[in-house]
Amino acid sequence: MYPNSPLAIPTSVYSVPLRLAENVNGWDAGPGAIGEDMHMLLKSFFGVSGRLVTRTVFSAASQCNVSGTSQHFLIDFESMRARFRQGMRHMWGALDSGYALARFLRSIHSPTWKHAALMHMLWQAHFFPVHLVLSLIGGSLIPYILGVRHIHPALDYVMTMCAHIRTLTFLGMNFAFYFYDRYHEVCAQARAQDMVNAELAAHVSFRNRWHWRYVGERVAFPVAGFLYGTLPASIAEVCHLWTDRLIYVVSRKPQFPIKLVAMTRSS
Repeated sequence: MYPNSPLAIPTSVYSVPLRLAENVNGWDAGPGAIGEDMHMLLKSFFGVSGRLVTRTVFSAASQCNVSGTSQHFLIDFESMRARFRQGMRHMWGALDSGYALARFLRSIHSPTWKHAALMHMLWQAHFFPVHLVLSLIGGSLIPYILGVRHIHPALDYVMTMCAHIRTLTFLGMNFAFYFYDRYHEVCAQARAQDMVNAELAAHVSFRNRWHWRYVGERVAFPVAGFLYGTLPASIAEVCHLWTDRLIYVVSRKPQFPIKLVAMTRSS
């Protein structure tokens, strides 16, 4: 959804012109349309031969993750379980990649650059999390299993380059975390000032970027990516070989009591 993106896949909330919905025969309701927002975009995209225009409308939304009901300080296993359940629900939508491929093969006689962008987005969403981990595991284990002497020099060169890329990626990820913390601080300060200007005082959370918990996030991020991205994607895509039926379970979001205190305006 970055500016000038050739296509934007909606995230939960979207609107469709009624005429467009009628032209593509409305919404699908079968088990293959479990990712309803993405599925409707795909159906509309191929229904108009790629001539679909998407516009991103930014709006204020809850940025809270799912959570459990326990109040453990260090490890909240219920929240971890809820987040994994949500990851499974999201990755079950990988069915849409098969749907998009089938529609693409039927319209391959008139492909556009938007078709390539769309297929790349679907690969990023449904396959890249698994491919990344498989490449990491394969690149790390092959030298130990086969022995360095039995590896072709070209393959050994590729794996060495991949190891350097992984190191640079980890460093880049930490730069991203650093700038995100700076961005969060600016947003939180602006919101706090807006509340004061509105004569309301509310609790605003500030992140201390050097607190041990947030420094630990940078190390635990790859682990979380595997638990809530790669693992659910692998399970869902293997289960697709037997069934397209999903027990739709929505994990709850946390509820924070907000106390608003009116502030007297000084004369």
